Amino acid sequence: MEKHLSANGTTMAAIDSICKLASRRPVKQSIEEKLANNLTGFCGVVAWIAILKDLSSPPVVLPSDTPVDPVAVQVILSEVDRSEKAWQGDFFLVDKKSRLYARLLPLLRAPSRAAGALQESDDIFAVPVLAESTGNSNEFSRLWIVFAVFPADGHPGGPVYDQIRLFGQSALLAWDSAERTAEANRKEGVIRETIRTMPGLKELVGETPVMENLRLEILRVARSDNTVLLVGEQGTGKEVAARLIHYYSRQADFQFICRRLAEELKVIMNRSKGFYPSDFTTVGIVNAEFRDVPGVGSLPGKARRSSKQPKPVDEEAEEVQNKAQRNRLAKELDPDLMREVGAQEQGLRTRKSLPPVFRALVRTLHRLWKENPLFNFFEFDSGAASEGQNISAELFGVPAERFTGVAGGPGRFQSASHCGGTLFLDNIHHLPRAVQSALLKATEVIHEERCVTRSGAATSEPVHIRIITASTEDLGQLVDEGKFLPELASRLMVEVIRIPPLRDRREDIPLLASHFAARHGKTVGADAVELLIKPDWKDANVRGLRSVVESAASRTDGGCIRRKDIEAAWASIFSATPEMPGQVMTQEERMVREALEKTGGKVQKAARDIGWSRQKLYRAMDKYGIPRGKGRDS
Repeated sequence: MEKHLSANGTTMAAIDSICKLASRRPVKQSIEEKLANNLTGFCGVVAWIAILKDLSSPPVVLPSDTPVDPVAVQVILSEVDRSEKAWQGDFFLVDKKSRLYARLLPLLRAPSRAAGALQESDDIFAVPVLAESTGNSNEFSRLWIVFAVFPADGHPGGPVYDQIRLFGQSALLAWDSAERTAEANRKEGVIRETIRTMPGLKELVGETPVMENLRLEILRVARSDNTVLLVGEQGTGKEVAARLIHYYSRQADFQFICRRLAEELKVIMNRSKGFYPSDFTTVGIVNAEFRDVPGVGSLPGKARRSSKQPKPVDEEAEEVQNKAQRNRLAKELDPDLMREVGAQEQGLRTRKSLPPVFRALVRTLHRLWKENPLFNFFEFDSGAASEGQNISAELFGVPAERFTGVAGGPGRFQSASHCGGTLFLDNIHHLPRAVQSALLKATEVIHEERCVTRSGAATSEPVHIRIITASTEDLGQLVDEGKFLPELASRLMVEVIRIPPLRDRREDIPLLASHFAARHGKTVGADAVELLIKPDWKDANVRGLRSVVESAASRTDGGCIRRKDIEAAWASIFSATPEMPGQVMTQEERMVREALEKTGGKVQKAARDIGWSRQKLYRAMDKYGIPRGKGRDS
């Protein structure tokens, strides 16, 4: 009993090892070797072949080094089709006088024997592992059969044939898995190649696996409106990734922009009383709200109502103007888009002045969209904000002062929302805590609950935008250090994409260098590429590589950038040399150090010379490891 259990356990372990091959995406050769070892080692088989028949592809014969005669294989399969035992799924002894035996004999070899030949006393057993047919067909549509050779005096018992069938089934599963994996890999390769050549994604130069995965991640997150956090070192291309996410999102689809525009006009007019003086006209309010959208300009019409008695409206003349406006719009828009405009216009007819304004805005925005699909991609760099700058006003806008006459206006959130666009908040980790708190309602995970309050206003207004943020710091670590609100971090980290640094994809440096050089009509020599691969590009990355290559391109006399050109460019940008391993000094760090050295360490004077606030200079000093005690304030 113990012996039986031990043998059974060993057999199951062998079968399990075959199945594990499939989970590890094995090559078919590994499956074949495993099957051969199990048949000879566990079952005592002298020689064997296995044939896989599938009507959708040519037959496969194992072992793969078997000298295959296609005619012989077809005869063997035909003979099996005629076997009643095969149709019943039972193993059977092959008659030595049959055509089947005659065709099998040349294919079978016994590796354990010196000559490798079979003896006349050897018997061949056929063990069907899988036998499938369709309809009333008299042949198998799919067949996996093992032909095993045993000595005439060493016929095994029935359990051995069951073991052969088990090993054959396990091998078939692994084989099918390998086939599916090979097909999946082929399709994945086609998909990745297609993605690599897609418009826009060509900006992500590189063929390393990390770049291919980055392209797939960008396309994945672009399909939803989830908030995205891009994490990466300076110069890795976070802004490029943000623009691509917008480019492939619905925010770059003009039909979506058209629907959002109609909804935004309703919101603007419903809440205008709280933000603008009562004498502002519809045109005046809309011009004020869209003033920060590049290229929109001012819609024609009066911005304020006159105190005089208004003239009676000539409805007939007004309808003629509306018809002419629709005709002009129809010439510029395709029929589907024009139908969308008509449908949205119906919902604006409750306010008579809105449809003409809507059509004028659609025409303007459509022209901008055709010229640049990123026209509604808005950016705000938190790290570039000066010390005295009112960041809340920049982001959330301010209401107009009724009594002082100070013009109010929207912030980045409202401008992006009006155009159905995307707001990219770069260097989000630099935001002051007060602004972080104000961002909580604007970054709600449920989009319908997002709203902002203009600086100094009493009421809030809804915003419908896609939010993308970027940081060079780990927000989780900043939360642990008490420098970032955990509530805001959780809202911003719905989708996190990590942009790889250049040192993690050195294989892409030759491609990147050639790409940047080609913009100037130059090529890059092998000696120059060899030099560019050496440094780790920390805190410089792709942006630093581009600066070096473009600077070298302007220095070379010929059409090819050489090593000496790279060295000269490097010396003008970084304080180190390209031969030095480790971190390179960025142009910003070099500027900060030189300013502090020139002023004798006086931070306030150094900041004034650079054109920065003292707070921003302190942040840069901390970033580059420059001790604050190096100088003194004055």
